[in-house]
Amino acid sequence: MKANKRKWLSLVVALFIMGGLIFIPGQAMAKTTQGDIAFKLASLLGLDVRSEDAVTALTEWVGIVPSGGWDTTALAQPTFISALFTSVNNAIAKGKISPPPALGNASTLVAAACTAAGMPSAIVVNAIVKAGGDKVNASTGASYGASIAAGVLTVGEGLVPLTGGPSGGGAGGGGGVGTQSR
Repeated sequence: MKANKRKWLSLVVALFIMGGLIFIPGQAMAKTTQGDIAFKLASLLGLDVRSEDAVTALTEWVGIVPSGGWDTTALAQPTFISALFTSVNNAIAKGKISPPPALGNASTLVAAACTAAGMPSAIVVNAIVKAGGDKVNASTGASYGASIAAGVLTVGEGLVPLTGGPSGGGAGGGGGVGTQSR
């Protein structure tokens, strides 16, 4: 009973947080760098790195390099998010990474990393969808990441795992049209 109340409370708080980030996109995006996102992505993948080592870990250990490469001090823009989604999706398809169960595909994983780093949900979701990702999965990941940013959740807590084949989630999941488990 207590666990269900905690999950519901976390969900409600996440929705309020996500709503707040949608209305302040310029401020939130202006502060988020590619390095911030690299650190959050590495953390979500379970890579044990310090902030300054995240890009090296992502590039050399798991082969995640967005087109144009990483620039840790550059502001994260929608084109960068789209390129990062494509790189993560390719790494999953090639078996180089296996997303955590709660973030079982590239759409969810990239959205969680970007919003956990401070990017506004609407910008993140739109960039992922533009690159071919799934809107529902990206929205789920964005809510999860916003909850991490607010300190409501920690990495790995609070989501129902996604299921599906290569296009929707699971071990080889990409950014397609998967279904969430109930």
